[in-house]
Amino acid sequence: MGLNPVGSFVFGRVDGERSVAALAGEVAARFGVSAERALADVGAFIGELVRRGLVEVTTP
Repeated sequence: MGLNPVGSFVFGRVDGERSVAALAGEVAARFGVSAERALADVGAFIGELVRRGLVEVTTP
């Protein structure tokens, strides 16, 4: 799986502590995109990581 700069940014911050929403907020601030766009993109990316068995999503 090749990662673009946003994917690399997100993957480097997946730590088991940050929520998808928090990651999206960081993406929005860093890359100058809307919060809605960032949330959709980060959610899709995390979903792909889950699908590939690379991460698990848990609820607090």
